[in-house]
Amino acid sequence: MRQWHVDLNRTRRRFVFASIVLLLTLGHVPASWAQEQGQVFVANYGGDTVTVYPLTTSGDKAPQYTVLGTLGDGPHKVAINHRTSELVVTNNVAIPYSVSVYDRSSGALKRKVTGPSTGLYRPTAVAVDEVNGEIYIANDWGRSITVYDVTASGDTAPKRTITSQFMIAPAGLAVDVAHDEIIVADYGFHSIVTFDRLASGDTNPKRVIAGAGLNLPQGIALDLAHDEILVANSYFQTPDRGAILAFGRTASGFLAAPLRRLEGSATQLCNPMSVAIDYLRDQIVVANADFAAGQCAQSVTAYARTADGDIPPARVIAGALPNLNYPISATLFYGSSVSVSNKASSANVSAGSKVTYNITTTANGGTALGVVVTDKLPSGLLWAVGGTDASACSQSGSQLTCSFGNLSKGQSKAITVSAFSTSASCPGITNQAAAAFNDGTADLTSVPSAAGITIKCK
Repeated sequence: MRQWHVDLNRTRRRFVFASIVLLLTLGHVPASWAQEQGQVFVANYGGDTVTVYPLTTSGDKAPQYTVLGTLGDGPHKVAINHRTSELVVTNNVAIPYSVSVYDRSSGALKRKVTGPSTGLYRPTAVAVDEVNGEIYIANDWGRSITVYDVTASGDTAPKRTITSQFMIAPAGLAVDVAHDEIIVADYGFHSIVTFDRLASGDTNPKRVIAGAGLNLPQGIALDLAHDEILVANSYFQTPDRGAILAFGRTASGFLAAPLRRLEGSATQLCNPMSVAIDYLRDQIVVANADFAAGQCAQSVTAYARTADGDIPPARVIAGALPNLNYPISATLFYGSSVSVSNKASSANVSAGSKVTYNITTTANGGTALGVVVTDKLPSGLLWAVGGTDASACSQSGSQLTCSFGNLSKGQSKAITVSAFSTSASCPGITNQAAAAFNDGTADLTSVPSAAGITIKCK
């Protein structure tokens, strides 16, 4: 039986709760708070809401604010678009099925993807590809993955649709832009299925993990930093409360044993439906829905990333005040960002004169992890790297790479790149540096405006 067929009493409770929530006033969280503390966004399937908490919340605490969905939507999974500061939510119950996009900081609805052309059919998981500007949706009853432009709105047809004989009930989804892959948790086949990111139509997967202790896997997280896949094994029954499994990213086959298995009564796992990674604290965060027969606490729990066995959580959000109502998904947000200042020392020089760019990289909001600045310097010139932090940089031809590591809030790294211009440089040169980093929850990039220098020739 599919998990979505909740009994009539649960359905009634969901609508009553949603009616009460609609009377609440939507709060607003200052950007500075979100940047420094982080947030956890929880989709409440039974409450038609997304509740938001400080990332380190523990105990019976009220949400910082609540994003109100439409009555009966049944929000399932949630994802963050960092570039646009948007919250993307799949709505799994109300027909026509839809995907809602909210302003992350205010909770205001910006647009919906919905209608007969969309191909949405009981949408479950969502993943945002910020590099390629796409949104990926897993459709449970549609047995498909549909792909849309990140700005899609209304009755928009998907750009691509992936189906496969190896995919019957997709419920978890991650996009790997580093390896151009889509990783799917399929609870119908008790499997993890990997497709090419650009696949379209009826497709054979690149890899399949099946057996291996998988039991109704519902949520998935990709950990590129450690080359792992984390899976929320829902079980959908109590007292067998579920498990979090870790696999190598390229694991495949029926004999692919998990690297770790978090499971047991001490874990307080309860029908876990999603798992997210907190890189900054080296932890994982799990949404426990309690959809199953029997009783255990609806909660959001956090553990050490490498937790293995029957390990108690480091933190638990549970009780009456959090307003959890079948919490089916939890995703994390940090406001960390990196700015790159790329300025020419002089905007006009004569041919043969020295040209210099001053490049300063600064972490804003919170800690930025693994900051790497790259710069393809204007060709045809012999560039030298200087400045306070030049020791972190290396050159290969005109390609400059600076690995600055973790930068705390307000910390800057400064370098200069200089060369002597030639007549071939006329009438000018242009330079553009870029920074890649992780904000604690996702890999991001920062690209400033290009800086030009006019070269005067006699």
